[in-house]
Amino acid sequence: MYTDTKSSYDFVKEPVLSAEDPELMSLHRKLRIQKDRLVSWGLEWSDSTQSPDIDESINKAGLSELVGSVMSTIKEILAEAEPLWQSSKKRSFDEKGSTSEKSIARKPSLIVWDKSRFQDLVRDLTMSIDTLYDLSRTRQSPRKPTIKSGESSRSLARSSAAEEKMFESTRMQTPQQIDPKSLIWPRDLKTIQAGTLAPAKSGRQIVFMRRPTIRSGSRDTASTTIVPVLLEYAPYNSIYTSVGITPSMTRFEKLFAALSQSYLSSERILSGLLSLIGYFEEQDQSRFCLLYALPTNFGPADIGSPKMPTINFLSDLLFSRNFEPSLEVKYRLAHNISNAVFELHAKGVVHGNIASFNVLFFEPQFKGLVDFTQVNMRKPYLTSCDLFSDNATENSDSSVDPRTRLHRHPLDPRNTRYGRFTSESKSLDLYGLAMLLLEIGLWTSLSEIFPTAATVPDNPAGALRKLAARCGTLYVKAVQACMKAPQDELTQKARPDVMHQKVLWKVSKALDTCCAIDESSDESNEDSDDLFELSAPTKPLRSTTSQQRMVSDSKPSTLTLITSPPVVSRTEKSAYEKASDSFVDRPRPSWMGRPLPIGKFH
Repeated sequence: MYTDTKSSYDFVKEPVLSAEDPELMSLHRKLRIQKDRLVSWGLEWSDSTQSPDIDESINKAGLSELVGSVMSTIKEILAEAEPLWQSSKKRSFDEKGSTSEKSIARKPSLIVWDKSRFQDLVRDLTMSIDTLYDLSRTRQSPRKPTIKSGESSRSLARSSAAEEKMFESTRMQTPQQIDPKSLIWPRDLKTIQAGTLAPAKSGRQIVFMRRPTIRSGSRDTASTTIVPVLLEYAPYNSIYTSVGITPSMTRFEKLFAALSQSYLSSERILSGLLSLIGYFEEQDQSRFCLLYALPTNFGPADIGSPKMPTINFLSDLLFSRNFEPSLEVKYRLAHNISNAVFELHAKGVVHGNIASFNVLFFEPQFKGLVDFTQVNMRKPYLTSCDLFSDNATENSDSSVDPRTRLHRHPLDPRNTRYGRFTSESKSLDLYGLAMLLLEIGLWTSLSEIFPTAATVPDNPAGALRKLAARCGTLYVKAVQACMKAPQDELTQKARPDVMHQKVLWKVSKALDTCCAIDESSDESNEDSDDLFELSAPTKPLRSTTSQQRMVSDSKPSTLTLITSPPVVSRTEKSAYEKASDSFVDRPRPSWMGRPLPIGKFH
């Protein structure tokens, strides 16, 4: 198995000297580096007393099936890379105009050089060999049952940390791991009605978290505050559990760096994003559990009679025109979601899963009933970044969620194996944002806009005409700018970063102009300032929010939205961070009372 795969690499024998194309030389060098890595990996498994074939050692480790699958993939990649390699060598000779006998005798190649495809193959090869090294780590450091002995646990922790450094030396700082024992599950509380809780199989739910705090004037006396937090599940492939290794945490580490508490405490602005507190892993369920701080409206809870915040989804609201908001609210909703996407991109994070069912609204629960007329649509929160999904395979193409397929570009690698994009492409996020803005404008789900289509048409002229009639041409321009981003990246009209920046400014300018009609946000500025003065109580109290005041003023048959402006809400600290303070009133920053420039991202 290993010997056959290694022999497939024999065509990589000498570099192609092409001074005309340094990038081509770099690609060939990367391919040779991966060859050396494959050989080095084989040496780790070889036994000097046995034959060079390492199949027996892999068999003993119980990894023959997994390694065989990876080796098969590597052979397929190399089989496609070899003719491209040869055509690139011919191309380099042609560029130099060589007339040597060797050049003249060379047979014409049947394969045309394709640099983009060669780049994809080198990247896929690198990922496959990375997987082999991950499997080697399981051989040297398999997961073991929890050891109760304190000394043994410390020894195991030191050993694991050393091995982790050896294999993942370029990792960022590890995200904070939360002890599940610090959580209080609402299902265990008799004071909460079961009908008000999310279904057991739901991917998100509200739980309560014990947060240690230190009161003012008592540095040595700690107390515990209980705050509601959002628990979100991030599943990964169960094969990682079966072999005892952890999936790649790269995307999660980037997300944690972007949304961590330190990011908030530095007085940076978050728009439509929740602060990520930490995580814990449920290996038996093959998933990570991510904990997010709720918005500032939800302060410390009285565990004796806690109020369960309500989670509402944009996808649920889109299914009924009874909850369609006014035009200015649509504009503000689209504006704030776009800002959330651009915030993530500015921090180097690709969402990868932009869809209406991942846009959340948080509201206090009124008498155990969900009242969509009370949903504050000016304050959406974008959640559920794609952290652990793999690229599509032959067997997974047909198993993609139809809802997700419509929101993703047809060439998204999560949907199809045939494409030139990577899962880290921001253009694919922009396409998903275009689909979301289209849904908001027409206030209809994509499955209803395109009921018979497996994917959204390249030029949905009919839908765009309806959108222009309902939301105006400026809004349509914002949708089109995002929708064309993947095609612009493929045609290489400009560098991706330059192109993305242009899209950002086009969309921001268009939506900023649209939001000029949203006068209610400006009118509630003073109310928001008054509320913020009360955001640091001397003891845990039930929060008083603008939504609670809204109930008495609203009419049952109409949608009345009187809320604080998004600009102010973006400066507020989360409930989780407020609970960690010393309950001492602190002066507000000097910029808090001033309107912030919209469209600038950090």
